[in-house]
Amino acid sequence: MYNQSLQLANDIGDEDGVNSYYSNSNKFYSKRGNTKQQIQVQQEAIEFNSSNGNKKALTDNYNSIAALSLKDEKPQEAIEYLKQNIVLMDDLGTLESKEEALGLITTAYEQIGDYESALKSYQKLVKIQEANTMEKNKHIQLASALSNELDKKDKIIELLQTNNDLDKVNASLRDDQKREELKKQSLRDDQKREELKKQRIVIYALAGGFLVLLLAALLIIRSNREKRQANAMLELKSLRAQMNPHFIFNSLNSVNSFISKNDDRSANKYLSQFSRLMRMVLENSKHDFVSLESEIEILKLYLELEHLRFQDKFDYDFNIGEDIKKDEIEIPPMLIQPFIENAVWHGLRYLEEKGTLLVSVKKQKGKLLWIIEDNGIGREKSAELKTKNQQIGKSTGMKNIDARLRILNKMNKTDMQVQVVDLNNGTTGTRVEVSIPYQSIS
Repeated sequence: MYNQSLQLANDIGDEDGVNSYYSNSNKFYSKRGNTKQQIQVQQEAIEFNSSNGNKKALTDNYNSIAALSLKDEKPQEAIEYLKQNIVLMDDLGTLESKEEALGLITTAYEQIGDYESALKSYQKLVKIQEANTMEKNKHIQLASALSNELDKKDKIIELLQTNNDLDKVNASLRDDQKREELKKQSLRDDQKREELKKQRIVIYALAGGFLVLLLAALLIIRSNREKRQANAMLELKSLRAQMNPHFIFNSLNSVNSFISKNDDRSANKYLSQFSRLMRMVLENSKHDFVSLESEIEILKLYLELEHLRFQDKFDYDFNIGEDIKKDEIEIPPMLIQPFIENAVWHGLRYLEEKGTLLVSVKKQKGKLLWIIEDNGIGREKSAELKTKNQQIGKSTGMKNIDARLRILNKMNKTDMQVQVVDLNNGTTGTRVEVSIPYQSIS
C-alpha cells in the first residue's frame, strides 16, 4: 500500500506525498528492526529532496540516516552526513534540527575516540540548547502578554459602555425636566395675560400634557429596548472574551505536555504554530462576525496543533461544499471550535487505534450546515471516564456556546441550532450538526 501511495504521489507531482511515503516506510521498517532497509529509505529521501531543493526535509533526512548509521555501528558515515547537515542548517537557521544534529555528531565522535571534536560539538550543543530555551520563554511570555492585554481591553470596553448608557439616561431626564419647566412657565404667563381664556388654556394644557405623556411613554419604551439590545451586546462580548482564556489554557496545557516529555523540538514547533493561532483568534475576537474563510483557517490551524500532540490517536479532514464561497460568507467567530475540541479530547484521544475526525460544511435550505463527526469512544463511555469534578458540570466551552446561540438568535431573530447524535447507540462516535443562517458579507 505504501508503494502504491508513492506511485500516485509521483504521478501527480505531490512532493509532500512522496515525503510522507518515506516517513511511513521508515516507521514500518523501524518496528521490524530492519535498520539496513531504513538506511536505504533515507538515502532515497535524501536524493529526492536534494533534487527538489527541499532543504527543510533534507535536514530531517540527514539527522535520521546519521542516527541509523550510529545504530548500525558506522559512526564515520554518520559524521559525514551530519557535517553536511550542520552546514545546511546554518543556512536555514533551524535551531531544533541543529540541536539534534550536534547531539548525534557528539556521540559519533565519542564512538571513534575523537574526544576533542566531541567536546567542541558538545559545547556548540549547549549554546544551541540555551538559545532554544530563550526562544521558548519568549513565546510563553508573548502568549501571556496577549491574554493580559485582551482582559484589560475588555474591561475598558465594559466601563466605557456603562458610562455611555448612564450619560444617555441623564441627558434624557434633563431634557424632560426642561420641557416641563417651559410648559409650566408658559401656562403661568398665559393665565396672567388672558384670564378670560382660562378654560381654553386649560384644555390646551391637558392636551399638551397628554401628548407629553404619550411621547414620554414612547421614549421609555424605546430606551428600554435599546438598553436590552446594549446589554445583549455586552453579554455577547463577555462570552467571546471568556473563550480566549479557556482556549489559551487548554493550548498551554498541550505545550506543557511536550515540555514535560523533554520533547523540545515538538514544543518549539507547537509554540510557533500556537503564536500564529493566538494572533488570528485575538484579531477575530474583536468582531461580531468574521468571514468563513478566516474561521476555517483558524480551525485547520487548531487541528494541526491537536494532531501534533495526538498524532497517533486520529487523522482529520475538511470537506467544504464546492458551491460555498468562503470569502463571501460571515459567521460568529469561535462558534465551531469547542465542538471540534470535544471530539478530540472526549472521544478520539481515548481510542486504542487511530480514529478519524471529519469536519464538513455545506448549504442546506438557505442555511450553512456544519457537521463534526468522529468515530471516538462515544459520549456514554466518555462520561464514564470523566473524573468526579468533570461530571459535576458542563464544560466551559459548551456552556459558552449555548449562551451565545441564545443571545444571537434573540438579537437577530434567527434560528441557529445544535444537534448532537450518538452513533451506534453512543458507543462508537458522535456527530454534531450546527445550523447557521446563510449570511453574506455586506
